[in-house]
Amino acid sequence: MKKIILVLSIVFLAVSMNANSGDNDKTAVKTTQVKGKVVDVVTGESLAGVQVKISGTNQVVYTDFDGNFVIQNIQPGKYNIETSYISYQSNTLREVNLTSIDNNTVKVEMQVVSTK
Repeated sequence: MKKIILVLSIVFLAVSMNANSGDNDKTAVKTTQVKGKVVDVVTGESLAGVQVKISGTNQVVYTDFDGNFVIQNIQPGKYNIETSYISYQSNTLREVNLTSIDNNTVKVEMQVVSTK
């Protein structure tokens, strides 16, 4: 009787260990990132403090002093990237294809709002 319990315990342990050793990549959600730079369309100067938003998500970042930004943990797919900044026209890059490769780089050019 002890041998039967021992054998059943070993079989149960082996089965449960095998179930946990499956390929975790199948269930892992792959995400990507997008990075870029925001500049003035006329002067080419970097714009600091620009709001950069991925449409359809709650992800919002602001550019650094050199106009650079990085948004991480995005599901691969097509997105609109929206930018807004005081005294500049809002800009939207439409249907940007973000792949699972972390080399998604964009350049956003913004134009000053005309005061005429």
